[in-house]
Amino acid sequence: MINKNGIIDLINKDTGITKKTIAPVLDSLFDNIVKLVADDEVVSFVGFGKFSAKHRDAYSGTNPATGETMTIEAHTVPQFKASDNFKNAVR
Repeated sequence: MINKNGIIDLINKDTGITKKTIAPVLDSLFDNIVKLVADDEVVSFVGFGKFSAKHRDAYSGTNPATGETMTIEAHTVPQFKASDNFKNAVR
């Protein structure tokens, strides 16, 4: 598994840009994607994928600890849809 520092190292190696410069740019990118998706915007990167919000209606579920039936309230969740290029690269 790779974390944010690992990505920063890879970007530094590929571009020569200092890690001190990369870190706030990466933080800003992540923060803005979260803010935009929370505001129901779609964030699309051609050749990579699309971040969006998806509404889920209320539904019945079961509490695994008690076996009791419960209602899961309607809510919105983040969603990522990989581009065909991304999917093909992973296959």
